[in-house]
Amino acid sequence: VKVYPPDSPYFELALGKGRKAKSSGSGTAADKVPPGMEVSYVVRFKPDARIDYSYDLVVVTEREKFSVPIRASGGSALLDFPDVVDFGDDCVVGYKSEKTVFVRNVGDRATKFVLRTMPPFSVVHPD
Repeated sequence: VKVYPPDSPYFELALGKGRKAKSSGSGTAADKVPPGMEVSYVVRFKPDARIDYSYDLVVVTEREKFSVPIRASGGSALLDFPDVVDFGDDCVVGYKSEKTVFVRNVGDRATKFVLRTMPPFSVVHPD
């Protein structure tokens, strides 16, 4: 098995715990893996900004070449929204009842959202 080290300044490949470095001469990490056994690597992430990062780690065996996607999120939106909007017993048949629902983004990225309901409920965006 050959694992090509990332050519990205944000990701680094290291040998797993208790393993010694072997080199195939081409700057790749190479290991023989007997049937039923396993090898491990440590992928280190070194971001320089709070953005999303991605890289495809290339792994080559005697029979095939494949990529392992590496994804790292630099931040995300997180909406704080009530689990239930309870109108309680204050609703009178034939009259409209309203509840104000507060939605707050407690994440570190901006986001957009849409509220949808089924009749007899409706959503009105405040002006």
